[in-house]
Amino acid sequence: MRASEFLQEALKPEALAALQQARGAITQQRDQDVAAWQQDFEKNMAQRFMTAKAGRPAPTPPTDYSKYSYSELKTKLSGVNAAIDKMQQLEKLRTAAEKRGLMNPGLEADTDLALYMRGADQDNYASLIQKADTAIQRLQQRLNINRTAYK
Repeated sequence: MRASEFLQEALKPEALAALQQARGAITQQRDQDVAAWQQDFEKNMAQRFMTAKAGRPAPTPPTDYSKYSYSELKTKLSGVNAAIDKMQQLEKLRTAAEKRGLMNPGLEADTDLALYMRGADQDNYASLIQKADTAIQRLQQRLNINRTAYK
């Protein structure tokens, strides 16, 4: 005799119906728990992305250039181009210093100009260019000292 046949004979029809009903109730409860977990998960993920989005700084509004004259725009453009050239030169020197292992934390902090980028357009990039020149001088001095020491 198999176990299932033994159970059918041993259990009365009422007991078998009660077991099947309990099984159905357990399955239904499990499905409800899974649905509740899914809803909680979606709600928590939505809240996480909303708080991450709220923590981002607001994008800067586009500048209205119609209030500037042609010569003012040309001056601003020349300031931007000069700043770009200085930043490219600084990046080349930083790369050279990093390849030689010369970038200590102090020199790295001296050549990091991220803080000066935000308000650079207020003075036509003059302060950014000045800080870039200072950083370029420090990097060139460090590279020259290294070259003379290890010739």
